[in-house]
Amino acid sequence: MKNSNFIKQILLPTDFSSHSTCAYQFALELAQKSGAGLTLLHVIEPPYNFASELEETREVLKKFSLSRLKELKESKSGIDLDKIEIDTRVRTGMTVPTVLEQIRKTGADLVVMGSKGATGLKKVLFGSIATDIMEKAPIPVLTVPDSESPPKIKKLLFTTDFRKGDLDNLKWLFELAGHYKAGVHALHVTRALDFETEIRYRGFEDYIRDHNALEKLKFDLVENDRLTDGIAGFLNKNPVSIIAINRYYKSLYQALLKKDHTREIIDHFRMPIIVLPGSVTAT
Repeated sequence: MKNSNFIKQILLPTDFSSHSTCAYQFALELAQKSGAGLTLLHVIEPPYNFASELEETREVLKKFSLSRLKELKESKSGIDLDKIEIDTRVRTGMTVPTVLEQIRKTGADLVVMGSKGATGLKKVLFGSIATDIMEKAPIPVLTVPDSESPPKIKKLLFTTDFRKGDLDNLKWLFELAGHYKAGVHALHVTRALDFETEIRYRGFEDYIRDHNALEKLKFDLVENDRLTDGIAGFLNKNPVSIIAINRYYKSLYQALLKKDHTREIIDHFRMPIIVLPGSVTAT
């Protein structure tokens, strides 16, 4: 399949837990649609409490990990694996630096990770490893909650604070949506629907349309004192398949990581979440 300039390589870190299978299925489907290659990665953290037997232990763990990666790769998917270039890697080291290193070495354009529904999503947003990857990865990171089958992608929600760089991230998200023939909806949550907010909203909408001709893009303003309450209220009336968060928005991304928003995230955001770094597309 012809490879586009959108996504050429997907990196899937896995710890072999059950939820990794759903993330793998999602990554396979996207690789099939985009023509991208897929790298399955397992990181073995050194067992420092067994330093005297470190080399022997490492070899045993590596063989076991390679076997598990093979099982995951060959698990029933309904997708012709012969048409997707799949690479398996086992590396030893600290997880976050190793994943970041493999992003560079594989030339990955997207990281896909699994989560366990509510508990897993809380872990993804607040757990040190996943959060560090989200905060430090130079490419988009997509988390997929555990379910019996990969999510059906019909509509993507682009949360925005009208900041510089939105256009690049929006273009990237439209590329992703295009592979699923899905729609994209832009949302801004504000504490007050005043004149200044309306001007920013109108200006942003006109700017996006003038520079990108996204006629099918829908915009919405929601008034709410709390960011997550505003998003949750919107989702109750407008179901989406993926929520996109821009990482360089300190006011937006960090707000979602505050502990007082835990309950809203667990109750309402049990769906794939993608964190986009600034300027994910070339200009």
